[in-house]
Amino acid sequence: MRLYKSLYKILLKGAISLCLLGIQLPESSYQQVQAQPQPNVNITFNAQVIDVDVFYVGDVIFNLQDLMTSPQGPIFFSINVTSDQAANVMFGIEFTADTDVVQGDVELFSGLTHPIRIEAGQPKFFTSRDLAQGGRLEMFSAETIDLSRQSGPAQKIVEAIRATSRVPDGIYNITFTVYHTESDSEPYQPRSLVFGPQSIQLEIRNPTRVELLSPMDGDRIVTQFPHFQWRSDTRDVVVRVFEMRPGIRSPEEAITGIPHLEKRVTGNNQLTYPSTGADARPLEPGKQYIWYLEGVYRTSANREEAIISELHTFTVIDPSQEGRYNILWSELKQLLEDEHPHIVEEIEQGNFEHIEARFLDGAQITTEELQMIINAIRAGVNNPEILNVSIQE
Repeated sequence: MRLYKSLYKILLKGAISLCLLGIQLPESSYQQVQAQPQPNVNITFNAQVIDVDVFYVGDVIFNLQDLMTSPQGPIFFSINVTSDQAANVMFGIEFTADTDVVQGDVELFSGLTHPIRIEAGQPKFFTSRDLAQGGRLEMFSAETIDLSRQSGPAQKIVEAIRATSRVPDGIYNITFTVYHTESDSEPYQPRSLVFGPQSIQLEIRNPTRVELLSPMDGDRIVTQFPHFQWRSDTRDVVVRVFEMRPGIRSPEEAITGIPHLEKRVTGNNQLTYPSTGADARPLEPGKQYIWYLEGVYRTSANREEAIISELHTFTVIDPSQEGRYNILWSELKQLLEDEHPHIVEEIEQGNFEHIEARFLDGAQITTEELQMIINAIRAGVNNPEILNVSIQE
């Protein structure tokens, strides 16, 4: 299938910006396959990082066109070419995908540029912006999947894109080659390979979930500094805590107010409520609170979007001994009664309130730390397991 050159440029830019993000390719040696005379061409090919998690097809094909051609926009890839003698070189690009939708490589794009004249000892430098309209890298030929009609494996990828507007999860490869041609007129034959084929790879995993683990919905907490835990496949989360004030009819209404805590967390799945700091107001015993997360990711339109978790409520209990130990014992009993019933019986016959010290693996822990351990076991965080329990005089 052959398209008009103006459309080549749009689709090529989208394909290259998509498959090169976040990859750094070191300098590679050239390969000669024809007899002399043959130029000694040296290629340095680099792909530069763009801060993106989710790739929307519309952004990649259309919105990035202006971004790639703008003098202020980022450079997605660069090519530095030198030769020991004058030569005409052509750049070949092939873009394939091995996705969760279709296993095995499916060709999404392949193209070849018109020859570029390289003078002896005079390096030339190209970037992704040179693929723009009027740029220095004109397309000689190109083929791409048709988003309007397609058959076979590519059709499944097209259907997945239509359903979500996102590029599906999978492994995306770009193969880069450089050819030498003596001809200065189409079809530029004969051509001889002088570099590549060299492939680079990008794995795309679209973020989909944010799950609250602890505190669970309805929990009663015996500390004013609860320990929050969650699961998320986004790079960042924003933890927000709101008070369920008198007159508030629902958690959804409560989170429209001023948060007690609003903190962005990067590269972690837990946070202890800060005891000090401008981004946190103290929690008060006897009051009910709501917490939830926004899982933040960056899209190919250069903006942030978020996955919103469900809302969980918890109550901070007045830290009197009676309230503290009754709550802890109720929670601990649920964890011990199946595997360690004799411990439950021994504690019930005695007085749990008068247990003076708690130990974990031989080290004494506080009541707050015991609460954190109980929460982690209930939430299944890191698959904790109670191996043995004992009571000593």
